[in-house]
Amino acid sequence: MKKRYCLYLLIVFFASCIKDESDLLPSAVQKPVLNALVTPALPFIAYADLSKGILDTSSVLPYAEARLAIYENETLVDSMMYIDSLGLYIARQFTFPQAGKCYSIKGSYGAYPLLSSGTSCVPVQVPIQQLILDTAFSVEDNRDTYRVGVQFGDLSTPGDLYQLSLYRYRLNKQGVWELSTRCVRSAWNAEYNDRELCGGLYFSDSYLSSGVSDMIWLDSGIRPSAAHHHDSLQLIVELKHTSAEYYQYALTYAKYLRNKGSIFSQPAPIYSNISNGYGIFGTLHSYRDTIVF
Repeated sequence: MKKRYCLYLLIVFFASCIKDESDLLPSAVQKPVLNALVTPALPFIAYADLSKGILDTSSVLPYAEARLAIYENETLVDSMMYIDSLGLYIARQFTFPQAGKCYSIKGSYGAYPLLSSGTSCVPVQVPIQQLILDTAFSVEDNRDTYRVGVQFGDLSTPGDLYQLSLYRYRLNKQGVWELSTRCVRSAWNAEYNDRELCGGLYFSDSYLSSGVSDMIWLDSGIRPSAAHHHDSLQLIVELKHTSAEYYQYALTYAKYLRNKGSIFSQPAPIYSNISNGYGIFGTLHSYRDTIVF
């Protein structure tokens, strides 16, 4: 009887050990997965509040992909901007906002949506020729907090471009927004052919007739060809970075997008004019290519 009792206790002991192991294994395996789902490793917290705008945040956003789209009420107007791991921007021109209507931005960062979205309404009493939309996009990363904004003014003259004012604010240690950089662009015409560009985007409805309404640029800017033909668009692609390999990779990707057909409606040769040793801060190199459409 005593042997049977000891055998019974031994069986119960081993059974309890096996049960404990079976309980621990799933918990140990699932815990990291659960944490990854609950607290995704997002490098920054961002929110968008703009009605229409192209933003130059190449030195602000971490390397990842952000997608922004414009909505009129709940109706999608157009996908607007992509920021991929190269800091490369792809923007599609769409109908300029109409007076009396309200627009909002919806976007995502990778698989995660941006935290909030604001709505801007176009004043009815403002003539479309003088319309200025002030927009903003804020980013908080592990270094600092920024607010980047743009102003668009519709000149509504065939062949002219929209006025663009780009500015960047930084939240200082006292919690006050201070102006970090600002760049003002004017409408493109002959007298600005030799004017230095300072980052951002030019676009014109005069190119819609030829189907060239998609543009691509890296860091610096875009200008139309000096001839200002409707079937020709010259983009200056410039990336300031210490690595020539990084630039070549970005340029290769730009060529791929151009040749893909869904980004640019017309094939175009690429003319290279790469110059080294130039940089705003003196320590960065500038690599420049000109793409003619």
